[in-house]
Amino acid sequence: MFVLDLCYNQIKNLPASFHTLNQLVSLDITRNQLTQFVNMDGWTKITDLFLSSNQLQNLDLFHISESCHRLARLSAGYNKIQSDHQKWSPNSKLQQLYLSGNVIKSMSFDNLQNLTVLFLSENELESIPQHLDQLLPMIRHLDFSCNKLTNVDALQQCTNERILSVNFCLNQVQDAHHYKPNHLLTEVTSHQISHKDPNQLAPHQSLYNTKVNSKWAFAHSIGPFRTSMEDSMVINNDITINDNLHLQLYAVFDGHAGENTAKFAAERLQPVVVNIFENKYAQLQTIDAQCAEQALCEALETIDKQSEQFSDGCTAVVVMIVNKNTCVAVNIGDARAVLGNVDGSVMRLTHDHKPSDPSERNRVLELGGVIMGGRINGYAVSRAIGDHFCRPFISSKPHTCLVDLNYGVHDLLVIACDGVWDVHSDLHAVEVVNQCLRENRSGDEQRDLFRAAQRLMGSSICDRSTDNISVILVKLDH
Repeated sequence: MFVLDLCYNQIKNLPASFHTLNQLVSLDITRNQLTQFVNMDGWTKITDLFLSSNQLQNLDLFHISESCHRLARLSAGYNKIQSDHQKWSPNSKLQQLYLSGNVIKSMSFDNLQNLTVLFLSENELESIPQHLDQLLPMIRHLDFSCNKLTNVDALQQCTNERILSVNFCLNQVQDAHHYKPNHLLTEVTSHQISHKDPNQLAPHQSLYNTKVNSKWAFAHSIGPFRTSMEDSMVINNDITINDNLHLQLYAVFDGHAGENTAKFAAERLQPVVVNIFENKYAQLQTIDAQCAEQALCEALETIDKQSEQFSDGCTAVVVMIVNKNTCVAVNIGDARAVLGNVDGSVMRLTHDHKPSDPSERNRVLELGGVIMGGRINGYAVSRAIGDHFCRPFISSKPHTCLVDLNYGVHDLLVIACDGVWDVHSDLHAVEVVNQCLRENRSGDEQRDLFRAAQRLMGSSICDRSTDNISVILVKLDH
């Protein structure tokens, strides 16, 4: 036996004979109830070890890195690990380390020269060692978000041009806005954003006018095996068409084969939507849900036609709230929106357009298309904005859903790309967010919501999502 997958069970203890499985190359025990792990002496072949979302309190990192000298990927996030002052074996070959969601106060970074990915979000770190780029010369992705850092001087001094992304949001850094990153960085997340200037944001975001202290939040991360962020997001909860018509827009565009279409769609969404409403509905005293739905579909159709200049494509999920009482959800592809209810139940507002879906498969085959390995022309989705050379097999026709919001029933919107939904069910994603909100009541509701967005993103990565991740959370109330 070389690969063993025991994830998503209720395993509390492993049998004494478990340590004899020393031929394993990959072991996954994610989402169980383990309180301790086996002795791994002799496990010389294992390269991937996944222990996230258990109840482990102690994990001998030196022993693991010494015994498992081929270990390249270790994921032990969202346990209760206290690894203070632990060291790593000089023989360590570790490349990816995920320890988010524990209670780690300090950690040695010696002997991690091969590390490319480090996630330590949601711990209790108070400082980062100086000369971090010398300790981690191969590092590409760093996440120190949701800790107790008071300064990021060590990050500021990094000159390592391999680094692609740094996340230190939701710490106690007072002057994060002065952080001047390496010019090659594609992504820096320093703190929650509530300003109006989209030029101050990372290129893949398009955040426009948003009211300060509004109950929304977002999180995003480049996938561990990715070299660029191809997602774009839109958040605007303050669009006024006239005295009787107010809109909120939340959207995620997940690019594939490039970022151009996704970025273009994010930039064009609000202007196109506003133009349609002003030209067709500005004189109306009221607007019904069907008109709002038609307007949003027309906007996406316009953007799709305008995207013919690009050779790539993107999936899309857009949620528009009209006058705080009507929710219009539209999606193209496998980006998804889920409505969480006060009673803990969930409602999916979108439909995943994939070649594996029976109706989508029949549509493609009836058009004379070919599906190989669950893909159309190499793409894992059957509908998208852009990808015009794949028409009509990859369609741009959206799925729509209308909901009359009941604020005594409906509680939370979770809008995300497939990097989240690849590893989380609708219900579990909402549970992750709600659990984080219960655990963190700082008195600053938006900060708590940002932390919940980081939690959903971090748990997705620890649960082996390899895609880029973008998440938007919207807390629903009057």
